[in-house]
Amino acid sequence: MNDLRQFYERHYAYDATFQQVYTERRIRLYRRFADLASELGVWSLLDIGCSFGLLVELCNERGIDAWGIDLPIAELQQFHLELSHSHGKFYYGSVTDLVDCWDPTQFEMVCLVNTLIHIPEAERLSRLRPRYWLIKEVSANPYIRYRRRRLPDLRLYAPHELLLLFPGYRIERLYPTRFIACLRHPSQAVCKVVNALFPSYTVLLQEDSQ
Repeated sequence: MNDLRQFYERHYAYDATFQQVYTERRIRLYRRFADLASELGVWSLLDIGCSFGLLVELCNERGIDAWGIDLPIAELQQFHLELSHSHGKFYYGSVTDLVDCWDPTQFEMVCLVNTLIHIPEAERLSRLRPRYWLIKEVSANPYIRYRRRRLPDLRLYAPHELLLLFPGYRIERLYPTRFIACLRHPSQAVCKVVNALFPSYTVLLQEDSQ
């Protein structure tokens, strides 16, 4: 894991202290996501907005058939070629353009890590029908709205609003802020409280078989 951390550090153009803190935190977060996918027995995964492919690489290390998608940025494409477990497992382009090319059930888990707010036509993602959606998002509370006051049209989602975006799913787990506390099957009232009190959250949506 230290080698992986150093590997990623070389590609972040920040000072050394921020590099180390940022990449260690990011690896710790993505390791939790990869562990969760393994715990759930996920066999295929798509990371939308994968950036340098850290989650994709960690999942492929665990034997999960993981793929990533991001914009066709030359630096990212070159970087992805260096990944030992994920070589050739990346799509490039707009996800709203590519979503029609995939079998809706091709991926058992689809991840959106701080990505959903950057997708203008996010409702098109509902064409995908994975068993799980794993979504890390910024809360739609007044504090965040104030911090983003220069972006008044930015669409932010409260946890329970994700069910409107992805109909046919239920909230299986809700993690306030840092993926530490886990709330299972939270009610809408609980979701609203989490959204009001925490600046970010992670949600695991599971396909509703009822």
